[in-house]
Amino acid sequence: MSEHMETDSRKIVDNILSDMAELNDWICIADATGANGKNSFYATYDDVVTILSAVKNSSAVTLGKLGAGFQDLPDSWSPREIASEVFSSADPNGEMMNFWIRELEDPQR
Repeated sequence: MSEHMETDSRKIVDNILSDMAELNDWICIADATGANGKNSFYATYDDVVTILSAVKNSSAVTLGKLGAGFQDLPDSWSPREIASEVFSSADPNGEMMNFWIRELEDPQR
């Protein structure tokens, strides 16, 4: 795996969708960094913001947490706030696994 992470928003989302299709499941932020060329243990705050910004601006995927099923975050969530939450944790990689990305229903697909 290279140390260069994908930065093109469209490609990031395509890579996330490919990873989800391969696993036939939702993926967490750590999986999303890996799907885009950066091992989550080496992902930086900016890497996570890049991933989350692509997710936030996409009509194909959304971010949420698991509770009683998948719970979408409110529309007001901020990529920088989530990344700050991840990196203020004693275990950033573990915290990345608390946030999940799911595919949205898209009739155009």
